[in-house]
Amino acid sequence: MEFSNLWLFVITAATLLIIPGPAVLYIMARSIDQGKKAGLVSVLGVSLSGSVHIFKGR
Repeated sequence: MEFSNLWLFVITAATLLIIPGPAVLYIMARSIDQGKKAGLVSVLGVSLSGSVHIFKGR
């Protein structure tokens, strides 16, 4: 792999890590609109659904 390709990969990966995904935006919107309790419930729901996807694949 050439050095220029490596830097392109690093910059692209860092950019994708900085951009929040739909789950983060959902949690932030619920927290702002309905408060801390609704935000925590949203975090639990997103975490639970992620774990279902992980364990269902086994």
